[in-house]
Amino acid sequence: MTIRNILLILLLFNYWTSSCQELEFDEFEFVNIESNKTEYIYATTTNELLVLNLKGEVLRRYSNMQYGPLSSIDVSDPLKLLLFYKESNMVIMLNKQLAEINSPVIIDDIAEYEAKLVCRSNKGGFWIYDELSQSVIYINAGRITELQSQSINSLTDAKEPLYIFESDSKVLLTMENGSTLVFDAFATYLNKLYITVLSNVISQNNTIQFWDGICYTNYNFLSKSIEPICNTEYNKAVKVNSKWVLLKNKKIYIADSLKTD
Repeated sequence: MTIRNILLILLLFNYWTSSCQELEFDEFEFVNIESNKTEYIYATTTNELLVLNLKGEVLRRYSNMQYGPLSSIDVSDPLKLLLFYKESNMVIMLNKQLAEINSPVIIDDIAEYEAKLVCRSNKGGFWIYDELSQSVIYINAGRITELQSQSINSLTDAKEPLYIFESDSKVLLTMENGSTLVFDAFATYLNKLYITVLSNVISQNNTIQFWDGICYTNYNFLSKSIEPICNTEYNKAVKVNSKWVLLKNKKIYIADSLKTD
């Protein structure tokens, strides 16, 4: 390796480190970060949801210890955030101020479902993946089961679903083998996509942006084109405005660009 190449590597390294800034939160150990089309970061600890800005200021926070660990959040609608507590089989909806919208939804009171995954719906209710029936189920705003898909056993050899989300009136269920099952708005199976969507879905104009565990990816439903930006150094990367928000070892960093592998 020439001296010129060594100097170039050092220059790129110095640029990256200078443009990547840790947000100082000694009291928090973050387990997840999410974003949507707003300028906010949605960060979770084991039991708490925090809304942060890019300066690292905590704007709002919500926790409810009586329901157990916070299993997942869906922030795709900034006016109606969904929190799922698997241990108590319960869903809570919050407004943008993190105040509860109505009382918590106790899934056990609706039917004998064991929800493994939950996501919000544009129709006002939410979707669950039920482990007992191994199907996708829609529960409407009146807390009544309205739709149910066929068992996924007849659709895939993969047994473990990892993530569920709604996009453009479709419901997508990511499986452990990396494929994603697609259902329409009536829970009817449509087709299978070979993309691995694990979190932070942002939908716009037949395109979704998501994190697949290694890459931040743009996928176009019409052209089937995939544009990944990959990085194995961080546990997760999401985009907020023009900045990258990165999660590594329970800490959050802000960067101008995502260093690629």
